[in-house]
Amino acid sequence: RMSENPGSKTFKLLSAAEKASFRAKDLTNQLLTFSKGGAPVKKTLSLKDLIKESFDFAITGSNSKCEYNIDEHLWAAEVDEGQITQVISNLVINASQAMPNGGLIRLEATNAFVGDSDVPPLREGRYIRISVKDSGTGIHPEYLPRIFDPYFTTKPRGTGLGLATTYSIVKNHFGHITVESNAGEGAVFHVYLPASGERPS
Repeated sequence: RMSENPGSKTFKLLSAAEKASFRAKDLTNQLLTFSKGGAPVKKTLSLKDLIKESFDFAITGSNSKCEYNIDEHLWAAEVDEGQITQVISNLVINASQAMPNGGLIRLEATNAFVGDSDVPPLREGRYIRISVKDSGTGIHPEYLPRIFDPYFTTKPRGTGLGLATTYSIVKNHFGHITVESNAGEGAVFHVYLPASGERPS
């Protein structure tokens, strides 16, 4: 491709092949998350910068506007940095795809104390709650129970792996993910990750 004229047919075909290979790589990484090889390698991190950087990167090239509110004193968590980056990216990309003509994506990260029966099946304790809200058309009620199923998608070009992978990663971090949606009012995903009492490394 480097030896071809950028306007040539060969250059365009090779560029398309390159994009397809990157897409295949992404899908492979997501499939690995369902296997034993996808087990998280955790360390205690401050999530504030990680969340913001992941959000900014995922929104790049999108026609959506972003707005975020991240607690200045967000608790640390024991996480796999790459996998949590993938969680944020998947949720932001999902929100962007829900608004093909553009719209507003809101991200919020706060400290939360969860009671024993507040968010089943979470145990009582301290959590970091990450919320991603879009202003799309919302999710049809009949689809909500299947939204995290592998290969289930309502998008013509979707694979159904993004939210399933997100669910799997969050579960492997002993957290939980929920979704709320009303027709015409968009959707909001809430990710709960256990807070750590350790100092960030």
